[in-house]
Amino acid sequence: MKRKIVLFLCTLISLGLMGCKQGNNHEPIYCEEEDDVTINIPQYDDSIKYEYDFANNAIYDDEAAAILGIGEDQTISTYKQNTILFDRTTPFSYGTIEVTINESIACDAGIIFCVEDNGLDTFWEGNVAYYFYFVSKDGTAYLGKTDYGNWSELLVTTIPGYSVGTDVKLKVILKGTKILCYANDELIGGYKDKNPIMGTSYGLRAGGSGVSYTNLSITSEYKY
Repeated sequence: MKRKIVLFLCTLISLGLMGCKQGNNHEPIYCEEEDDVTINIPQYDDSIKYEYDFANNAIYDDEAAAILGIGEDQTISTYKQNTILFDRTTPFSYGTIEVTINESIACDAGIIFCVEDNGLDTFWEGNVAYYFYFVSKDGTAYLGKTDYGNWSELLVTTIPGYSVGTDVKLKVILKGTKILCYANDELIGGYKDKNPIMGTSYGLRAGGSGVSYTNLSITSEYKY
């Protein structure tokens, strides 16, 4: 009887009835909020709750960006193209990052996480690996993965009502290998990576100048 129950549950999972939809070999696996299945990663204790201080711990070129204010009242602005600010002091292995973004010109701007920075203080896409959830130059919500120079498109979808110069709130929830992506508090899609990046640094990336980040929040909680 136990074997039959196990086989039945396995069948449910393979059919996508546990909250995820399995695509073909070239498509992502989309997830719902309640699905917490992970894929072949080391066990971790997500009961540990960290306190994050991005303003004081962020590494960045102070000629390319500035952080004004403290806590969720801070404003982060970019002055140059291809700017990254990141924190390696406090690990982000699970939880939620959310931020409001306003662009003066169309560019790729958003959140980076699971960053394997390899001790580098400056980087872009070579010699590092990370996920990048962002507003793209064409105004879509985009989840990508850069893996030591190899770029993968994981999820792309429209943001209803978005235009350059208007605020957009991005939120990403990381739990195991599952990534849930939100735009303006709406779940727009999810992805489960069979070959996950396991870095713990996180931060912000902007492809252009004149990008403003406000209401930045990082927590070890899952804020669905």
